[in-house]
Amino acid sequence: MHITGRTSPRTLHGDDLHEAIRHRHSSRFPFGDRPVPVSVRHELAEAAQAEGATLAVTGPSETARLLRITTEAERRNHADPARSGESRRWSSHDGGADTGIPSAALGPQDTFEQLPKRDSSARRSLEQLPARPFERTPALASLSTGHDRRTDRLRAGQALEYVLLVATAHGLRTSLLHQALDDAVPRGDQY
Repeated sequence: MHITGRTSPRTLHGDDLHEAIRHRHSSRFPFGDRPVPVSVRHELAEAAQAEGATLAVTGPSETARLLRITTEAERRNHADPARSGESRRWSSHDGGADTGIPSAALGPQDTFEQLPKRDSSARRSLEQLPARPFERTPALASLSTGHDRRTDRLRAGQALEYVLLVATAHGLRTSLLHQALDDAVPRGDQY
């Protein structure tokens, strides 16, 4: 694979992004209902565009559609014994393991099951997992490229990381709803 162009230096936040690397992580906990300032949303979109991708904040109907398809994908993940087993292998690794998700980072489930959060423990049950109410109207954004070639997938990954680092530099917590994408790309054909 040979990628050309897009070698311009990152100008947003400069050295602040280096510091953001240490602090960036996906949150599995409820978010507040305070809106993301318009200036920050523009900066996040500029970060995606700098890497050849588009970041779009979704409106109410698109948000509802994305939540529906993500909920259905999460149900399929949970019902698939192989995927549930994989989730269990990568979660609840406390102590000596240097890979996986520590139990403390798993976070609660949504009490009202409105937000289709990934059940990283593969134990979806409000009786087995702690539950808390999540935000009523989550702020969602979609990241896309013009095509689905290998170079586009690489650009999407670079854009996602750049967007997440800029969000972190602004003190925003982020979470990914990627279950539907996991279904869309066959396991062996991801790259």
